[in-house]
Amino acid sequence: MDDMSRTLNSKIDHLNTEVQKLGGQVKEANERISIVEVENRQLREKVDKLEMELDKQRGQSKRDNLIFYGMEQSGNESWEQSEEKVQDYIKDTLNIEENIELDRVHRLYGSKAKPQPIIAKFSRYKDRVKVLKAWRQTKNITESRVRVGEDFSDMVKEKRRKMWPTMNEAIKEGKRATMRYDKLIIEGEIYIYDDKAQDVVRISQR
Repeated sequence: MDDMSRTLNSKIDHLNTEVQKLGGQVKEANERISIVEVENRQLREKVDKLEMELDKQRGQSKRDNLIFYGMEQSGNESWEQSEEKVQDYIKDTLNIEENIELDRVHRLYGSKAKPQPIIAKFSRYKDRVKVLKAWRQTKNITESRVRVGEDFSDMVKEKRRKMWPTMNEAIKEGKRATMRYDKLIIEGEIYIYDDKAQDVVRISQR
């Protein structure tokens, strides 16, 4: 009987030892998991920062561009023909007499829109601003169906897309609402799309 009791106690002690070892291993594994989670979070933050910096650089490379939508398209249109159409529109419809130099003009042939938009890179940023301003001032008083828009990076385009419903709702309510780059302005108050909050948030008040 004593032998059986000793044997049983020995087995129990052995099990307790194994349980303690297992508990230590689990603790060590949890600590390693915590370390990996921290490292992953830090890596994600670095990647997000790099993506934002890259997107900023892309935006800078597009700052001299304007996109012309709805401009009549010829069958096999050359870039020279596209440039001529843009220059004629600037002079004849926007009534800008100054010489506007363009570095590069071509159709966005990957676009599914018909006619396909024309993208134009201006030699001088101030000319690009002048053309966009002239279009905004004349868009409601001319018969032209051409629209002129800015060329944004993919990240900015996505933020603007997510803010459209908020802007449209504000307009339906009779409020003055417009977008400037990656910001939404409603009655003088500035909103942005916050990726963490997954929502449109106000960042300033009048």
